[in-house]
Amino acid sequence: MSLRILLFLLVTFLTLNTSARAEVYQYFNDEGTLIVTDNPYNIKKPKARPAPRQESRHVHRQDQAPVVQPKQQVFSPNYIDDVTYEYYPVSGRNFMEVMESTRANGPFDYSDNRRYAGQTRWTVGWSYKFGSTYNREGGYLRAAVNIYDFDFRTDISVLMPALAPESTLTDSEVALWGSFMNGLLEHENDHVKITTDPGYRAEALRMISDIKEVLVPFDPSYDVNSLIRSAVEAETAKVGHSLIKNIKSRNEEYDRVTEHGIKHEMRAAFFGGR
Repeated sequence: MSLRILLFLLVTFLTLNTSARAEVYQYFNDEGTLIVTDNPYNIKKPKARPAPRQESRHVHRQDQAPVVQPKQQVFSPNYIDDVTYEYYPVSGRNFMEVMESTRANGPFDYSDNRRYAGQTRWTVGWSYKFGSTYNREGGYLRAAVNIYDFDFRTDISVLMPALAPESTLTDSEVALWGSFMNGLLEHENDHVKITTDPGYRAEALRMISDIKEVLVPFDPSYDVNSLIRSAVEAETAKVGHSLIKNIKSRNEEYDRVTEHGIKHEMRAAFFGGR
């Protein structure tokens, strides 16, 4: 074997390496905040953000009252599997006071700077495994990446009002309240439908599967495998941010078209026009 061949084999051995395989968990909330964890069960469940303190008549403030389940349902709930439904208490001596309580104590939307009767919060993310090989090229590592075992996940929470026990409504007012709650739940469930659209999973899988290579600045003070992992996570995080932007935009468009559920008749047009 010639000296040239030996030198070629030696250089190849020194520059071509196999990275240890790794598993990554990434989750993004509905504001696009990235949560990265090595623990598959460390999923931050979506919760309504605390609202500014606000005095109101005939109401409990949400930031002081516990979230409760209604003792008696006054509407026909159509719950979606794998979605958490939570309730905040509202009260009043009649239907109008209960609606005032709902307006005063409903979850606060910071993007609109106002309260709504209901709110859907969500976390979207995935886990995946990857392996890689890399070459040292001057001050960089060029890593070929193989991502596999992709698992897409959603965690969704819906917050709704519930009548407190001290409320006093007539039978006809209870019927009005039930009609209001049915419409509100249907509206929030539409947000769940949008967020869990299978098309988002397919798009995320396609974009992540397209990640075949990363170029990483080499730093001898860091572990090579850690450098490559960070680079892969950064690339898949870009996919996540793009995905969240699309999901959020679709939800905002639904609220715009239906005026946050006021124009109930626009639901069919919104979903039928896709």
